[in-house]
Amino acid sequence: MAVSETLERIIDAAGQQAAQLLCRAHGGHRLYLSDRPGSALVDCVGLDAAGAIVKEFGNCEMDIPMGHWSGPSARRRAVRRALQNGATTTDAARLAGVCDRTGWRVRAALKTGGPDTLPLFGDDSAD
Repeated sequence: MAVSETLERIIDAAGQQAAQLLCRAHGGHRLYLSDRPGSALVDCVGLDAAGAIVKEFGNCEMDIPMGHWSGPSARRRAVRRALQNGATTTDAARLAGVCDRTGWRVRAALKTGGPDTLPLFGDDSAD
């Protein structure tokens, strides 16, 4: 999966774990970057990582990339993991924040070895 330039810069500045936390919590949304205690960025990634991100980008509003840790493919991966760990389809879907139908599709794909999505909509779930 191609990584956006913004995400690469976040990883280089603050590390993989901070980038993952940031994308999961704020991916796809605009966030004001501040390294002040109590800011959304500090609450998400910690003071040191927030300082490194602010040093890289400055204090500004920024669209946080989704990366591969958030979005539809991440939710399908969460369903897959829960199913593989013995959760029911309904429980797996609830844990991942998707509808039961998505849970059923993921379960069917696990049984058949096929994709988690209908071919009409593409499959961005490659791990």
